[in-house]
Amino acid sequence: MQTEIDELKSQVNRLTPQNSSVPPSTQHPHTRPTTKPKPKSRKLLGDPLKVIINYDRAKRYWQAKQLQRCGAHLKRDLQSRIDHHDHQVKRLRDELKRLVESMFLIWYNYRSNSIAWKTFQSQMRHLRKSVNSLLLHGVYSGNQRLIRTCRELYNSRKWPWTFTEVEGIEPTNNAAEQALRLAVIYRKLWFGTQSEKRSRFVERMLMVSEISRLQKRSAYQWITEAVEASLHEQQAPSLFNKP
Repeated sequence: MQTEIDELKSQVNRLTPQNSSVPPSTQHPHTRPTTKPKPKSRKLLGDPLKVIINYDRAKRYWQAKQLQRCGAHLKRDLQSRIDHHDHQVKRLRDELKRLVESMFLIWYNYRSNSIAWKTFQSQMRHLRKSVNSLLLHGVYSGNQRLIRTCRELYNSRKWPWTFTEVEGIEPTNNAAEQALRLAVIYRKLWFGTQSEKRSRFVERMLMVSEISRLQKRSAYQWITEAVEASLHEQQAPSLFNKP
């Protein structure tokens, strides 16, 4: 929970540009992907060997070593990057998409308690072998369009399946994108802020709102208590529920 909240704070910060003259796209965390670890990201994410990051496709997260590649993004990538009139390309693309859809079906069965964890893992192992086999077929197909994409996916073949090895990991990063939705809408409607002070205010209010939603608490009630504590020169209440 804490890593998710810290990640939310960092991304909300990037989504609230300090000056309206700066294009919002330059503030997005995925506009400058890099594989070189940066001190700020290390401080935010913690030990890269202990944290599992659910990511879309940005290479900046590769330093974490333990990753879960978003299955929804993977499905869209297969559609856009292997979309061609060539029958060989279309056949492999359609087969991979079918397997990815089967992956989600098995996941939904597990999440709804229709199958046990061990059964879920067993079914996913068979599916994983089929996907890797198709990717290798694409790598050695002789078709340049297939080779490039399939080699990249095969080299990172472990990352889409982390959720089958560690309980509690989701196969997509939909939760993070939903958490940022309000910030994205705000930026589009109000074109950012005009000062550092206002950017920090928006960042913190959005963070309070989202953390309260995740914990099923009232953001208004917490803000009221925090203001009252400040007026009485008392410590502000914790934003987190007590365990």
